This record gives sequence, structure tokens and C-alpha cells, in this order.
Amino acid sequence: MSNKEEAQKIGDFILDKSKVALFEAVTEAMQREPDGKEWAIAVSSLLMGACCAAHAIIDGIEEHNIIKRN
Repeated sequence: MSNKEEAQKIGDFILDKSKVALFEAVTEAMQREPDGKEWAIAVSSLLMGACCAAHAIIDGIEEHNIIKRN
């Protein structure tokens, strides 16, 4: 497996774990507040954090010359 494929695998893993966390957060929030005003902010923050984490890992890998983006 190439370094680029490894980096993609890491990013996919983070996003998959984030989807599970997102589902759990939404389920719990819907039970607490069915109209969804507050949890919508929490959900968007969770997604943004997951995306930033995935990009940070890939950027770190690139910075250490493990992979280069095309």
C-alpha cells in the first residue's frame, strides 16, 4: 500500500469514527431537546472538528515528506 493510500485510510478512519460519534450525539440530543435548536450547533461543531482533524493529519504527513498531494 502506498503512502498516499495509507494517508487516505487514516482520513477515512477518522471520518468513520466521527460519523458514529455524530449519530450518537444527535440521538442523545434529540431525546433531550426534540426541537433541535441547540444540538444543531453541536453537530456542526463536531463535523467541523472531524474534518479539521483529518486535514491536519494529512498535512502533517505531507510536511514530513511521507506523501505529496497531486
